[in-house]
Amino acid sequence: MPAALPVLIPCMNAKWYKRSQVGPGDSSLSSPFKTRNRGMHREDLYNILGVSQSASEEDIRRAYRRLARLCHPDLHQNDPRAEAQFKALAAAYEVLGDTSRRRDYDTLAHDGTGSRYPGSSVSSPWSHADGAGRVKRDSSGTRTFRHAYTGQTGFEDILWEILRDRGRGRQSSSWQKGSDVQQKLSVAFEQAYHGALLDFRCLGNRVHVRVPAGVENGAKMRLPARGAAGPNGGPRGDLLLEIEVLPHRYFRREGNHIHLVLPVTVGEAVFGVRLEIPGPDGPLTLKIPAGTQSGTVFRFGNFGFPSLQGDARGDFFVTTHVVVPERLDPASRKLLEELERRNAANPREALWGSEWRTAGE
Repeated sequence: MPAALPVLIPCMNAKWYKRSQVGPGDSSLSSPFKTRNRGMHREDLYNILGVSQSASEEDIRRAYRRLARLCHPDLHQNDPRAEAQFKALAAAYEVLGDTSRRRDYDTLAHDGTGSRYPGSSVSSPWSHADGAGRVKRDSSGTRTFRHAYTGQTGFEDILWEILRDRGRGRQSSSWQKGSDVQQKLSVAFEQAYHGALLDFRCLGNRVHVRVPAGVENGAKMRLPARGAAGPNGGPRGDLLLEIEVLPHRYFRREGNHIHLVLPVTVGEAVFGVRLEIPGPDGPLTLKIPAGTQSGTVFRFGNFGFPSLQGDARGDFFVTTHVVVPERLDPASRKLLEELERRNAANPREALWGSEWRTAGE
């Protein structure tokens, strides 16, 4: 089951969600904030990011990154509600994260008297239009927009013009979103286990990304507006990261479980021993009982990788490998021969029965 969607997004209620289904990356001319017979109040974009209208650029950036991580589609696969929330966050940040666009947004959100401009229900300074659904300027130089079908000025369409036409005076038909960029990101085994905040460069820009604890090799992450710049002032494309978890020198991962092969001596296997061994989260103590065979598996519950889909963790498995000495001095050889003579055993009885023979007999 996917993890529950975050509840920290201030305006992600059911009523808002039903009328916000399109993101800024869509090529359609429809606004990502298109509503049913309603425009968009000035507070909406700020509320989406959970910040005040006086928030600084850094406050807006931090709020966007925090909320984008909480409702990232990679963490809520096959959940259209999460995708809609993520697109809304990206659209809000596309405007409020840019000084020029934010100024335009704040200006368009109020009429000349300072009162809110909620859409076509209020007279606005943008009511003079050419009826063709295009932006133009009136005699005072004010930019105007009239809905192509209703003939009314919709604030959500003006907002979409901000997203589609970054530069003043450019034709809206020339606007295009930038290309997505694919890049591999190498992550150390320990970073994949604990999670990490990584810095790297893409297209000459410094990028920060938080890799969640439990991320798997080959996992995909999408960073909105981190790709190539759009032609004619269009928004940037996305950066698509493919995670490459580097192998560990002695740990091995299978799903969310971690495996370790532990070498032990013949004496340790015969007599038993208490050992300190490396664990994924620090040293662990393992008691090996007397008579332990090679290939014996010991399990440490909940010491594996955390699951991205919930609170469960994998396990940590330790498998013993008895190491036989490659060279023996004459005295040691005589001791082993005496051991064999005194402790005659038939370890292959289950294979051949009691009449097994040693090759050469």
